[in-house]
Amino acid sequence: MDTTLQGVRGPAGSGDVRIWPCGRARTVLEFDWPCGLALLPFDTAALRRCLLRTYAVVAAGEEDVAGAVDRGLSSLFDGV
Repeated sequence: MDTTLQGVRGPAGSGDVRIWPCGRARTVLEFDWPCGLALLPFDTAALRRCLLRTYAVVAAGEEDVAGAVDRGLSSLFDGV
């Protein structure tokens, strides 16, 4: 299961990005980096719907698009 979907049920994530439920209707995403901290509250139901729609396009765990970008650039600049 994706970390974000895990985070709507209980604390999840590590490092710079963490997620946890905040009551029954909210989920909080935390972004922590050297220059600051951001806490973003989301309506849990809306976040879950958004995630499920994105997973229909890009499966969880398949978010790394570096290979597709490299192939696209190679195709675009082939022979240049």
